[in-house]
Amino acid sequence: MNLRGAQWCGGGSFVGFFRQEDRLGRNSRSCSSTAATEKPLAHFLLRVLCGQSHRNQSLKLKTSPHSAFSLVELLVVVAILAILAAVGSQALGDRKAAKARGGAEVLHSLFGQARNHAVLKRANTRVVVQTQYRSDKPEDYLRAVAIVEAAMESGKADWTKLTQVTAWKRLPEGVFFSEERSDEEGTESVSVPGGGTVSCAYFEFQPNGQRSGPARVVVEEGMQVDGTFTPRGVEGAYGFMLYPMGQRVFMDISKIKEDSTE
Repeated sequence: MNLRGAQWCGGGSFVGFFRQEDRLGRNSRSCSSTAATEKPLAHFLLRVLCGQSHRNQSLKLKTSPHSAFSLVELLVVVAILAILAAVGSQALGDRKAAKARGGAEVLHSLFGQARNHAVLKRANTRVVVQTQYRSDKPEDYLRAVAIVEAAMESGKADWTKLTQVTAWKRLPEGVFFSEERSDEEGTESVSVPGGGTVSCAYFEFQPNGQRSGPARVVVEEGMQVDGTFTPRGVEGAYGFMLYPMGQRVFMDISKIKEDSTE
């Protein structure tokens, strides 16, 4: 009897009745599951946007006319800014000193080439740096470097008759040889292209590749205007030590100063 009632209520179809019930059940479950999924997400977003803690489960948006940053929050922000400033200044300093290091590496390589030449040719060899300003070649002042070799007369080096081993090469832009911080052994006149001579500071290697004593070789960043050089300071300087046996060791400026006084 119930079956017949079910058939009559379903419009004469028992199967249609249950399909309709099934669809209604599925729609109800789908709506409830969607609401269950969206509700925690909505709670979380509201808590984040309103600045509420995870412990506060209320959905009411509460505002206070006296709300402000706490002392702890301000201290944390100040500490973070200080750390960022320190890291940024260190990176900037390293980038600037990289130019001076590049110039020191150019000289370091040239000194190695000069020592090898002295040993192979059994000749007194010097690395020379132009220290005389010339108005026709202002870019060479304290930047042009080369290797020269002395003529041998009766087994002795005759520096009045020298031969240029390498062409003139310049240090990187903005990097200059430091006369004040370096320990050059003296000056000599060297011929330059186009005629004439120029005064140069020099460092010498003997035919066995050794030197008469230790010396520091330093370059520094700065600017030059009409023969007046203005250095950037010790933070823009870099160099290496030359030892009697011919070794060349990169060192920071403070250490170079200590070793040069020993």
